[in-house]
Amino acid sequence: MIFGEKELLDDWGIAPNQVVDLLTLTGDSVDNVPGIPGIGVKTAAKLFAGTQDTGRRPGCAADHEKEQVEGEHRNASGHP
Repeated sequence: MIFGEKELLDDWGIAPNQVVDLLTLTGDSVDNVPGIPGIGVKTAAKLFAGTQDTGRRPGCAADHEKEQVEGEHRNASGHP
């Protein structure tokens, strides 16, 4: 399957210029990139939310956005 801009946004919630960053966070076994344990496509896409047009990276998200994503990740993993 070939993913265009619409498919990336619909399926993964990211823009084409964020694919490399997403694979860096989630890991890519084809390129031997380990990724960050516990970070999947959904969590990575939340970190990218609102950054498609500004060129910001996930690390530049507002603190409350990071805390929300981290809290959701903790709740999903069963850890406090």
